Amino acid sequence: MEAIKQSEKKLTISCYSINTKKPYLSHIKGFLDFCGNKPEQDKIEDYLYELRANRNYEPSSLNTAKYALIYFFTKVLKQNLIVRLDQIRREIKNPEYFTQEQITQIISAVFNIKHKVLIEIAYGSGLRANEAISLKWNDINFEDKVINLRKGKGSKDRITILPEQTIEHLREWQKKQEEYYKSDWIFSSQARDYHISHRTFQLIIKKACKKAGLNVRAFPHKLRHSFATHMMNNGTDTRIIQKVLGHNSIKSTQRYTHVSNRDIRNLISPLDVISKGKYNEVMR
Repeated sequence: MEAIKQSEKKLTISCYSINTKKPYLSHIKGFLDFCGNKPEQDKIEDYLYELRANRNYEPSSLNTAKYALIYFFTKVLKQNLIVRLDQIRREIKNPEYFTQEQITQIISAVFNIKHKVLIEIAYGSGLRANEAISLKWNDINFEDKVINLRKGKGSKDRITILPEQTIEHLREWQKKQEEYYKSDWIFSSQARDYHISHRTFQLIIKKACKKAGLNVRAFPHKLRHSFATHMMNNGTDTRIIQKVLGHNSIKSTQRYTHVSNRDIRNLISPLDVISKGKYNEVMR
């Protein structure tokens, strides 16, 4: 279909990432199918309604569909946008995370050294799933105990910490990998000329949780959420966490300032601190 080919060409020339191109092209194709290959702007809202009402799309996914169609009409078809599209309200949810006890159980349940390193590095370094699976050996700085992340989200470079526990296991996996084959990728696929897929990582973390006896939702990005939450709970400065995670906005990092009810129950009111101080002075 010519419109799809033109869209793909435009997105590629504009250097959109594969993570953006794929859903954009999917929605452009879906919209064309929806309107019988006769794209009209006044059908955009009908398409978005179909996604929400009949396919249970989340607000974030609806926004992706909306921006994909805006791109299609303005950049590919070169039309001025004549319809008014309201902002789709996103539900604000606290990020899901594993407790520190659960992290310990998950890592302890994994005996495959390659899988253990993957989970440790995703959690211990706060990596996005795609950043973790696409690591190369030359990204690791063993001496300075850091990871050099090249062309991360937004095509930005950054560094993050490398836990000492992971260094030991990384060296163990490197030695084992070299006994069988040479690869630039730390988490190489069976083909060895590329890294494992996001789907494979998903299966690894789900299997690890099952082996650990944890009946919880399990997905790779939850490890990154856990890293940020635990760092925040340990009192690490929000700006440092922002830099390590690679967030453009401090607001993204501040999502992790959520605290559990247990944390709240353990708080002491400043009034109680003052009252106790005065009481102690009187008792003297």
